[in-house]
Amino acid sequence: MAYRCPRSGCGREFDSERALAIHTAKVHEEKRSHPKCVSGPPELKEALEALGIAPQNVLAFKIYDDRVVVIEGPGGKKRVWQRPKEEVRGGR
Repeated sequence: MAYRCPRSGCGREFDSERALAIHTAKVHEEKRSHPKCVSGPPELKEALEALGIAPQNVLAFKIYDDRVVVIEGPGGKKRVWQRPKEEVRGGR
């Protein structure tokens, strides 16, 4: 099943709902009704909460199986949140 971006003029298709959420948060920069509200995947929300980063200070992020990497602004500081071992998917 393909997930299509609902934004007019975009129409990109993704293999998962998570990929669509990441695309929407990064490319379309959804407006947040409240500064503490985070739009995006649940992994990002959990990482921001654990690292103490305000959502409006996120310049970029990348989600891996075992960690979340966040670039915090305005200086571009790289912060990494490591997922607990019990929660890691794709056991390598």
